[in-house]
Amino acid sequence: MAEYATLMVLHTYTPNNGDALNGSRREWDVRIREWFGSSAVQNGKPVIYCGDLNVAPFPIDLTSPAKFARPSAGFGIPKFKEKMEPEDRPDDIGQPGCTPAEQNRFAQLLENGKLVDAYRAKNPPAAGAGLDDALPKEEHKEHTFTWRGPESG
Repeated sequence: MAEYATLMVLHTYTPNNGDALNGSRREWDVRIREWFGSSAVQNGKPVIYCGDLNVAPFPIDLTSPAKFARPSAGFGIPKFKEKMEPEDRPDDIGQPGCTPAEQNRFAQLLENGKLVDAYRAKNPPAAGAGLDDALPKEEHKEHTFTWRGPESG
């Protein structure tokens, strides 16, 4: 963290949910939410929070919400169920950063930390929710799917 006369800048790498869903991401989410909720932060200087937050907050933030919502490439596949902790729920299944559980925890962070998603504030959702709606299915294979960036292909 860097502290300046009028603000603080916190740059982090948020742990990825990973293929085993080992709980470190949930622990991180709780701790960062607690930090933003602390009186020192709430009553102090404004904070710019940036870095790799490893979450796509909304389906509109993905070029292909359906692709990222389903388990693939070894992430969140049911075979990992035996590695999951008892508190894991079906909303933890899917590709890391794109699960409803992660999106809900990020929304709580924004709310509790009194934060603004600057990208979403400057780029409000348009009609349609990503590449799934923009291209015929047969064209999807020709494009790279991304988070918050224009699709390439």
